Amino acid sequence: MIYNDTLKPCKLTNTAELTENKELEMHLAVREAKSAVVHDMSSKGYSLLYNSNSIQFSRITVASDHISILKEELNQLESALTGLNLEEESDPVTFISAAIKMQEKKLSICKEVKQLPILTTEETKEYMYQIKTGENIYLHPVNFKCLQDQFKEIKEMPKILRGRLLEAETQHLTAGLKKKYSYLNHLPLNSTFTFVELDLKDILKPDILMANLKILEERKEHREKEKEKEKEEKKEKEISSEPDKKRDYLDEYPYVPIQNEEIKSEPKLSLIKDVKEPVNSFLSDIDLISLQQASKKRKKKPKFTKK
Repeated sequence: MIYNDTLKPCKLTNTAELTENKELEMHLAVREAKSAVVHDMSSKGYSLLYNSNSIQFSRITVASDHISILKEELNQLESALTGLNLEEESDPVTFISAAIKMQEKKLSICKEVKQLPILTTEETKEYMYQIKTGENIYLHPVNFKCLQDQFKEIKEMPKILRGRLLEAETQHLTAGLKKKYSYLNHLPLNSTFTFVELDLKDILKPDILMANLKILEERKEHREKEKEKEKEEKKEKEISSEPDKKRDYLDEYPYVPIQNEEIKSEPKLSLIKDVKEPVNSFLSDIDLISLQQASKKRKKKPKFTKK
């Protein structure tokens, strides 16, 4: 069952394909501590004012002119309804009609909302590296720590970062993770995000790599163990699928029993060695004597006389 209150407008977006050794481009971004708007610091004329780049990185829209947004959504719903057969009662017609009524109701009670300015300082800003497409894909904390050790100040860090993908970790944002990574506080609870670890050997100095060698080696061992685990799971899956292949073969070539009455009627023979009871129990003493005499006669060779 679907309720009217659960109907929400949405927008489909493409997601980046995260495959091993693929080169990714990350942009340095900043967010005010009490704001949900993320700004791309690599863009020309960067400022903390809301702009088109903020829309891409924040995945939100500031409704300064929310009436025009509601009207645009209403037009989209009405155009979608015109392409359907209204006489036929179907799920799309029902849902779109309900959404149109809700949108009209919102327009009738809509009031202009004024946005108050937020005073910020350098201490209330959160910095991060986010993928250039604006998705919830962020640079791994290990990489970020190495960059901080080398450049010391955020202003000196590269605004655009490129590197080969080593590992991608997709997680669900919990209260504990929001507390640990404060720069992700603008994301909704239980939302999905991804940390990507990049190969930054071409950017980091040798002394920085040596200082973080232990944690980098631990990350490398973790990746190798994960690869071995995936291989084992793949083998187990292939082995478990073998009975299904045999079953499919039997379904394609079923066994047909022989319908020969003569073979069915043929008597079954049993050997004496299969009989568990001793042979003496089946033979009398007289039978044993006669058998012994008969065996002696067979052993005697016949005599041939010359004529």
